[in-house]
Amino acid sequence: MGWVFLRLTNPRRKTHKMKYLALSVLITTAFAAPAPVRQIHHISVRDFGAKGDGVADDTAALQTAFDSSCSASFAISNGTGTGVSPIVITTATPHNLLNGSAITVTEVAGNTNANGEWLATVLSSTSIALYAQDGDASVGNASYTSGGTVAPMMPRLYFPAGVYNISSPLKTGCVMYLSGDGPTQSVIFQTHQYTLMHGIVANHSLWMQDMAVNTTPLTVDYGMVGVFAGNSPAVPMLGDTFTFVRFNSSGFNFGLDINGTSDRDLLASITVNRCRISVGTQANAVSQPINAANTLFLTVENSTLLGDSLPGGAIHNDHAIYTLGVRGVLIRNNLIQDHGNSAIKLLQGGFHSASCPTIQDYTSWTIRNNRIEGSRLAVAVYSYCALVMPSIVLTSNVIWNIPNPYLGDYAAVYVQANCQSNMARVMSSGNTFSNLGLGGIVLASQVQSDGACTAASAQGTISNFTSTGDTFVNWSMSSPGTFPAINSTGANLMHASISQLNADGGSSGILALNLSAFAEVN
Repeated sequence: MGWVFLRLTNPRRKTHKMKYLALSVLITTAFAAPAPVRQIHHISVRDFGAKGDGVADDTAALQTAFDSSCSASFAISNGTGTGVSPIVITTATPHNLLNGSAITVTEVAGNTNANGEWLATVLSSTSIALYAQDGDASVGNASYTSGGTVAPMMPRLYFPAGVYNISSPLKTGCVMYLSGDGPTQSVIFQTHQYTLMHGIVANHSLWMQDMAVNTTPLTVDYGMVGVFAGNSPAVPMLGDTFTFVRFNSSGFNFGLDINGTSDRDLLASITVNRCRISVGTQANAVSQPINAANTLFLTVENSTLLGDSLPGGAIHNDHAIYTLGVRGVLIRNNLIQDHGNSAIKLLQGGFHSASCPTIQDYTSWTIRNNRIEGSRLAVAVYSYCALVMPSIVLTSNVIWNIPNPYLGDYAAVYVQANCQSNMARVMSSGNTFSNLGLGGIVLASQVQSDGACTAASAQGTISNFTSTGDTFVNWSMSSPGTFPAINSTGANLMHASISQLNADGGSSGILALNLSAFAEVN
């Protein structure tokens, strides 16, 4: 007989507290093998016959993997009782749950310890053992009496390194988590190119990590999307989330096109982090790496978004990030390059709409610490109807080589309030503008051009504009002496404050500022 001291840690705490457990252990010449620790299981798509060899058509195998992972819920007819570990539940009909998949058990009466979130160990077509995500076996607290349902949680499909050719879009049937060995190693590749031939169509929450969805770079406008969500008004998207981490997409007309279906069917969030998305299309076509609509919050950070337009030359794709009716936006730490229109375009709901939205739930749009270059414009921001936009922030961005800005907006950054809308605060600070074909920033109050605005002659309001520490070097280069670094136009511009402005005067003597449209200037 001997004593063994074990040090245990609590992995849920950042600071691990050590505990020591003294166990009386009978020392023998052989020790029993410890029970395996179970981890959240990622089901390999190769278990369904996908080859990933870049030759075979894996469409059918991958769709089977998607469908099998999204199995329906199953009624529970029986279960083990008090003290039995692990708890084993029996389904009334054969299930198709995957071994190791995350499941939820609800409404079991009697042995209520069965209720909760578990990892499934499939024992047969009608029986499942329940294990916690940390590997601990469940323990019954009473006899099973009646009821209960078992259903899959977010299925986790794993794409081992390889190229998985598809010839039609893959469609998700439930919330899913897709992962691979890295965005250059695990690639879904769309081999067919024609109208609306997407990569993945997802009308449920989706997480994609360490993988890519690519096609041969398009030179025509087929409306093809790498990952498309919100394509059917019949499928509500309310509260869904979409997350892309270390995700790549190349070649499609749109990389990500993620949308709630209406102004009242809002996604909870879209997150794009450490991704690389490039697009291809024909001249003067609409195409962008990220298209988002009807969402509570969009985050795009630490990513590279590439168009296929040439600075001062051929114009192919449209924007890098285009949003409509997205309530809150954070765009930071990105490289955004070579887009045929504004690199970032943010619009409130009501743009080309039959009616004006009325819910006042916008929060802030923040564009911070990005490098934006080689596009016709850098940023275009629009408010509509009678909506309030509480805060628009542009800070610490480098906006460079914008040689031929769109003449209709005549600046690298264009901010326009329409109809009866109110931009409460527009704040620009610490940005560096250089090598601009036309102006730097324009603040504009305008009449809404479509019929949604009920006050046809009303112009929007910009209540407060501040510029602090912005730098302008070489602006109005394509039209010397014409466009100021900061310009204003319209009837309802209220207050402007400019401080620590750095302007080199290198635009044929033109004044750096034209704030004459503002009622008050400091």
